[in-house]
Amino acid sequence: MQFKKNGAARVFFYLDVLAATVASIVLKRVDSGSTDFETLTYTTNYTCDEMSGGWYACDIVASVLDTIGETLLEFSYTGSNPYYCSVDVVDNLVSDNATTIGTPVSLDSGVASLAGMLTKIADDSGGTTYEAGADSMHTKTGSGLTAQQTRDAMLLAATAPGIGAEDSIDDKLDDIPTSVATAANATTIINALATIDSALDTALLALTSIDSAIINIPTNSTIKTLLSLPTGIKKNVAYSNFTFPMFLSTDHCSLATGKTITGTIRKDNGNFSALSNSISEIGTTGMFSIDITQTEMNADSIGLLFSGVDCDDLPIMIDTNV
Repeated sequence: MQFKKNGAARVFFYLDVLAATVASIVLKRVDSGSTDFETLTYTTNYTCDEMSGGWYACDIVASVLDTIGETLLEFSYTGSNPYYCSVDVVDNLVSDNATTIGTPVSLDSGVASLAGMLTKIADDSGGTTYEAGADSMHTKTGSGLTAQQTRDAMLLAATAPGIGAEDSIDDKLDDIPTSVATAANATTIINALATIDSALDTALLALTSIDSAIINIPTNSTIKTLLSLPTGIKKNVAYSNFTFPMFLSTDHCSLATGKTITGTIRKDNGNFSALSNSISEIGTTGMFSIDITQTEMNADSIGLLFSGVDCDDLPIMIDTNV
């Protein structure tokens, strides 16, 4: 909390035991101008009032908060844990600055208008007109913007540069019926609502198409099924006609047909090296096969990596059985 330097203050604090007498509550302080807690004197420096539920109010005299910066207050009573409160002591509170803003002056003899506001934005020295030498931090140059120029800059007026009269905000506002009492106005509103309803129907159809497309995308479980391998693969036994699919990198789900595929193998903790035999496509299906030699199958853990131009790399792990 924030208090004014050399100003009286009221602080609320809590003790976990009920004080037999508030005059026995001890208040200590330490601030940037001291090196240790200083015990203050009851009545001379502060007084306390008991509230309810262990809460108390302490009125601190002005001389206690005499140093700018953080001040730590400690409230204690025999048999209770101390209560600490940090306060920020400043020269002036925010509320004190309210008096330095200045006295408001009327515009155009008390009647505010757009033209008057444009020419007397910073009339902070009093009077009824803008004075460049006395008003504002910046000198006003030229004749300033007229009310019409301001409306043009904000695209409010039909004469705004770069837009047609029918596109201005003024024109759009004028198009809004001021009453639904006539059949013509009621029809205008009904037609507008019908247009909105049609646009919402179009958006709904688009969302439905997107939803359908999402449903047709293969899921991880589908891909895993495609890549599932037979169990009981034997170690140190050649694997003939090892078959696998390859997918296009454009959509990651279409089978890659007519591609030249290469493969590498990693055995246990070794490095990847090229497979001995060539890989061939089964017709034009996007499914490929290779014969893995006995030597290549002589490992507990085998990693295969297949790749091709415009194809997603396909890694496959095989754990063999003895």
